[in-house]
Amino acid sequence: IIHARDVSLRRGTLSADEVSVFRLGPDDRLLERIEARRARLVRSAWVLDDARSIAPDHLPGAPQTMDFSTDLTVARVQESFASPDTLSFWALPGFIALLEHSGFSAIRHRLHFQALLALPLLAGTMALVAAGFSMRPARRGGVAQMIGSGVAAGFALFVVSKVAEQFGDSGALPAVLAAWAPAAAGLMLAVALLLHLEDG
Repeated sequence: IIHARDVSLRRGTLSADEVSVFRLGPDDRLLERIEARRARLVRSAWVLDDARSIAPDHLPGAPQTMDFSTDLTVARVQESFASPDTLSFWALPGFIALLEHSGFSAIRHRLHFQALLALPLLAGTMALVAAGFSMRPARRGGVAQMIGSGVAAGFALFVVSKVAEQFGDSGALPAVLAAWAPAAAGLMLAVALLLHLEDG
């Protein structure tokens, strides 16, 4: 069990200040407590600076540099952060600022925030797409084709949105572009369709 007052990521190295490490036995009995001024995660090992080992019924040891292996990685630490879906819309900006101030990547959270902002535009686009494929009078025939085209257009917009989201999540696209571009492109196509139908 590791407890730290502050955790930050600088140049790919995870570091922590005022660290306490509790080493437990198989029966969850405390074997040793280590107090360190600073800890660094280096190549699957924690390196503790100015560390003192305190064991039950023993005097504290002299400060020294200590290290012990771990299966923890920077990627696993980032994955352990709260999922964007679990945070409210109002809490996301503060959490994004906290992550970036600490040096961690906030791409997932920033993308989710922009997607929430773009959601009304996407919903309006879907409504316009549906209106465009339902304006044709039924007496002209081709109702099945019209319904199929509307479903296909909605599915295509959904797929494009998800693909853009994946590109944004990987960092290949800026979060703003990944969230807003599909909705904006769909809106322009829907308006063009409505104007075409209006002109006959």
